[in-house]
Amino acid sequence: MKLAAPRCCATLAALGVFATGIVGCGSRVEVMRVLARFADAGYRARSVVETGAPVSETDQYEATPPRRPLVATIAGDTRSVMVAPDRRSIVWWRSASVSQDGHVRGVAKLKVASVAGQRVLLAPIARGQGDWFQLPHQIVTAGPGLQELRLDLAVPAGYAGARLMVIVYAVALEWAPRTLITLPAVRVPAGGDLAFATGVLEEAWDQGPVRFRVQVCHGADCAEVYAKEVDPRDGKAGKWQDESVSLERFAGQDVSIVLRTEYQPANDGAFSFPLWANPTLRSRELVRRRRPNLILLSVDTLRADRLPTYGHDGDTAPFMKELFGDRGLVFENCVAAATATPPSHMTMLTGLQPSEHGLTTGNEAVAEWIPTVVDAFRAQGMETAAVTEDGWLGIQYGFGRGFDVYSENKSPDVMNPIGQVDSTFAAAKRWLAVHRDGEFFLFLHTYQVHRPYAPPQRYREMFGGAARADAGLPRERTEELPLYDGEIRYVDDELRDLFAELERLGIADQTLFVLTSDHGEGFLEHGFVQHGAYLNEEVTHVPLMIHGPGVPVGRRISSPVGHVDLAATLAGLAHVEFDGRGQGKDLSDLVRGRADESVLDGRVYFTESWGSVVFGPGNETHPFFPPAFAVRQGSRKLARYSDQSGARRYEFYDLTADPLELSDRYDDAHAPRDLAFLLEQYPGLAARRRDELESARGAVGALQPDAPGLDPLQEEKMRALGYLN
Repeated sequence: MKLAAPRCCATLAALGVFATGIVGCGSRVEVMRVLARFADAGYRARSVVETGAPVSETDQYEATPPRRPLVATIAGDTRSVMVAPDRRSIVWWRSASVSQDGHVRGVAKLKVASVAGQRVLLAPIARGQGDWFQLPHQIVTAGPGLQELRLDLAVPAGYAGARLMVIVYAVALEWAPRTLITLPAVRVPAGGDLAFATGVLEEAWDQGPVRFRVQVCHGADCAEVYAKEVDPRDGKAGKWQDESVSLERFAGQDVSIVLRTEYQPANDGAFSFPLWANPTLRSRELVRRRRPNLILLSVDTLRADRLPTYGHDGDTAPFMKELFGDRGLVFENCVAAATATPPSHMTMLTGLQPSEHGLTTGNEAVAEWIPTVVDAFRAQGMETAAVTEDGWLGIQYGFGRGFDVYSENKSPDVMNPIGQVDSTFAAAKRWLAVHRDGEFFLFLHTYQVHRPYAPPQRYREMFGGAARADAGLPRERTEELPLYDGEIRYVDDELRDLFAELERLGIADQTLFVLTSDHGEGFLEHGFVQHGAYLNEEVTHVPLMIHGPGVPVGRRISSPVGHVDLAATLAGLAHVEFDGRGQGKDLSDLVRGRADESVLDGRVYFTESWGSVVFGPGNETHPFFPPAFAVRQGSRKLARYSDQSGARRYEFYDLTADPLELSDRYDDAHAPRDLAFLLEQYPGLAARRRDELESARGAVGALQPDAPGLDPLQEEKMRALGYLN
């Protein structure tokens, strides 16, 4: 593919650099500006919501509106909404017996934010040896507070005498056939429109169609500007429906916008859960762009040294080499913040080390007083979206913070998780097509390269011939590593198609594309496979590459950088103010060619490991005793491990002389006492920085409890991935 430079920057491109760093080189383009997001707490506090029932306790607004976002999820896609029913899990039976008459019976505790006599829908799901399946819904009447319920769940034929995992969700039935939401009055700008999404919560899909209507009222005069009937029984209509309507005829007027829904009850017990997501007032303006769009792609488990851009002699990622190596900027030595998915990714989004932001094992939730760069993007007018796959980036742990759209692309069978880069990139393309005129941040996370390595058939033999011919090599090298390389090539081909879509939409020249990974993967280089425990380079050395306007072409930075720098750098590139209070450095001037590598002199980077298991040959498990830490300064790297008794062991490497870490020099006379001192001080300093953050921001609570535990489906997924025993 020929990669086109911006047309107005042709002269600069010929010189090999977009020296100005200005998107479009001063050209004027049409941009959709965000003026008001009505789902935000401040606007919601001034909205009038009529659902036909008392508003639940979580939706009562005081003079100071709550900071906690109100969200709803449909088909794995979570959005900020105006109002949503109370929904929670009340039962998780890991091994429930099915009686001979085909029923599962038991007692559950039910707690909903409701008034006495509130009806509650029970939505149970179950799994035997295969996929999850839905059990029949039930409606019960719940009293106030905590109530004991005796459950009698009918199970499909064929399960008599079996044992099933059963989860029961409870949803408050507090909605009337007609609902009304009146948004705060606003003045409509020239070129204004209202963007929003409609949807019906999944538990009500079988209840039939809902009519969504939007009215604009100027004084007593109201005009209907949108009306559509959505039948969620239709596969396509069952998902969020993205919409926008022009408000041009109301330009200059002070208006109120009214959102109405109605459905026709089929019987006395009928119900529905219509949802309005992210109603947003925008204006279309012809301006010089203030900032580029940003796409951050994290290819989970992608180690740098398997890419041609980083010296690998296989053709695993030719497009990445073309896009980033030949036409962009490559950081040759990016240090992962952790050896596992959640801590590294939260470091990318906050600029804080794992021990500072608090996500270490993956079972924690980020506190509300921890700022994320996505919050800053959204607060300063950018549209924000994420599409993630499998694994640990659950919205319940705070990864959805600041995102207008947070879509989790889950495997059909959680016991056999699969990468879905094709589906993830397809969802990204759909979102880009709708939002191409805005200023946006899009975060993409694919599990495609993660174990189990199962690329499409045409990639399975692409890198396997030579390795399998080498006698005496273990299976992890002869079979699994070629499949891992095949996964990389598959992602690379899909990335080529995604970038082609950016060009087709006409936004490639306006978009900075950043590619990285959370950690790498071991294939017995140091006696272990997979990741999560040891701190060797095959796990801690990850790619970091950038392409787009203002980025010098073909530049390579050899000095170490880290995940901890990414949040501040993304904010700098987008001209967004972000004070994450972390140790990360804004490298945007370095990225744009306005600074040299001397800005990195003396910097140190830490990696944390909190895994409790290490995988050896044949995937045998052995105990690992966390935490372990590593520190890198320049080419020097020191790792510290502990044994069962707490005794410490160190490994020291000079990565310039010994990039494969074949010779541990810690016992030499040149053992680095300065690095050892840093490792000794690191946990305490991180704890103090976290305390300072809490004191500075105010302990206003967490988005979720500090230790929420895993959602039942999440736990099963983690067990399938080998993270839990």
